[in-house]
Amino acid sequence: MEANTITSALDAVKFLMECIRRTDNSFYAELPFDYPENQDGSPVFSGEEVEDMTAMWPDVCRHLNAHTDKAINSAIMYLALDMGYTLRLEQYSVTDMHSARLFLSALVDVLGMGFHPDDPVTDYINLDTHEPTFDAGTAKLIEANLIDAHEVYDAAAADIYEETHAMAMSGAKCSE
Repeated sequence: MEANTITSALDAVKFLMECIRRTDNSFYAELPFDYPENQDGSPVFSGEEVEDMTAMWPDVCRHLNAHTDKAINSAIMYLALDMGYTLRLEQYSVTDMHSARLFLSALVDVLGMGFHPDDPVTDYINLDTHEPTFDAGTAKLIEANLIDAHEVYDAAAADIYEETHAMAMSGAKCSE
């Protein structure tokens, strides 16, 4: 990935696909691009690559007609699915309002307008396969994060229902 190589939407999509592949589907569009090391201890991205990626990021957004990192994250999710990766909602950890909003936004992306923060995750069924949307282990992690999200919203005197409904209705992601 070299700087100044994003000259079209196709280049932007290729950039995102390479990021997804290099991070084994843990890429998330949020600066800075500081990823943990690979299993062998080598960095996922070199310091020079991080600088190049940061420099290219405005062009990625511009060519995808996206104005926020949150919109790009929807594109990343769909590209990752198309590349054969599975959803990794279990990678989220809800600890504060920002992480709660990111997590809820991801659930709205996956489940759409049918998402409600009080519904048991095990109730969501894939309409094509008639199988549960989430396996038991992932469902348990998502449920735990939903409990944490409720607590974070309650502590902040924020309305989790109003906010997730607005996310689903507008398709827009919540920003802090």
